[in-house]
Amino acid sequence: MKEDWQVFQTDVLSVLRQYSGYFSSTEHVASISRGLRPDFLGTVRRESKKEVWILDAKNKSGIGNEDIERMEEYVDTVTSNPVDAGVDPTDISRFGVRGIFVTRSGEEALENFETVQFESLHQFLQEELVYTDTGKVVRSISKMLEKGQLSQDHARILHRGTRRFRRRRNVCMKHVRDIDRRYTGIDLDEPPFERNLPAEALLRHGSKRFLIEFPYSRDEVRNPEDIRQVKDLFDTGRENVFFLALNTFDEEIDEENVLRPERLETEIQRETGIIPLEKAAKMFEPRTQTKINLEKDRAEVSGTGDFEVTVSTQDNRSFKVESDLEEKLRTRIIDARKNSPRSIGEFRDGRFILEFHMKDYETVEYGSKTTSLRDFRDAVNSVFVTPASRVT
Repeated sequence: MKEDWQVFQTDVLSVLRQYSGYFSSTEHVASISRGLRPDFLGTVRRESKKEVWILDAKNKSGIGNEDIERMEEYVDTVTSNPVDAGVDPTDISRFGVRGIFVTRSGEEALENFETVQFESLHQFLQEELVYTDTGKVVRSISKMLEKGQLSQDHARILHRGTRRFRRRRNVCMKHVRDIDRRYTGIDLDEPPFERNLPAEALLRHGSKRFLIEFPYSRDEVRNPEDIRQVKDLFDTGRENVFFLALNTFDEEIDEENVLRPERLETEIQRETGIIPLEKAAKMFEPRTQTKINLEKDRAEVSGTGDFEVTVSTQDNRSFKVESDLEEKLRTRIIDARKNSPRSIGEFRDGRFILEFHMKDYETVEYGSKTTSLRDFRDAVNSVFVTPASRVT
């Protein structure tokens, strides 16, 4: 029958073996220089965590001076001969060396070393190894799920655990896809992206890029990704990059680049100067019974008699308005143009044509004129809409 200390050592090593994948190298009952033999020697090698662990299992009531002196020797040996721990001597200065006693009962407070009660060993290893490397864990589980390697119970647990995030994501994604649908010049990219982006959606319009994140918790929405780091992902000499986090929570959050999903479209309009095709078409809609037929880059406004106006665009910034007008309406519009200081459009072979460009969110260019969107609407109303609204 094994001695009690051997049973305890076996139990400790059995637990450690379950976490071997989180160490870059491990030695059970390691044989290092000068014949010293700790129970476990492991190396953690990650970008944010570089450590050498020396564990000694102690199945007794307390840690004595001899135990501490022996651990000091372990640490000194690893520090002076790092190759024994699988560390290049030129890199040892970047590693922390931790001496850890695993005890059967109680945790003593030691000045230079750590103590972990055996019953708490799993929790200790999870906190130190698993929860500090969640990226690796999530990617591994995701791959297992894709390949069908998880059991039904595990897949069900994951599904339930992500329910809150999926609800919030669906709300946000609906707003993003509605914007993509309403605008000709906008393109939507969804994961997986060609390169690793800290976002759930990427909207592109011309040289503008909108990276949009859907935070699943209040902590995340208060701390969006560092914008400078995000911008570095693009050639900012040619592209303007905006990072936006969507707030789906019950409280207003006064943070730059954090906004409600329903404000996303307005924010994109402000940054790009675009307006929806339907909004542009409605400016030319007579105050009579009309119908607007919308396509991706074209809107047709039809009304009383043979009245029809076509508004088209390729980027939701530059628009072209065309209409074949019956003679009586054409005469009314010509008279309105003569009597208005804000003449718009022209006639080509009897066809009314107007081209205008959204210089920014509230400014319009047409012909040689630049005016506010409000004044432009007033001009359209007086020169085109009012004559077209008179039914005789």
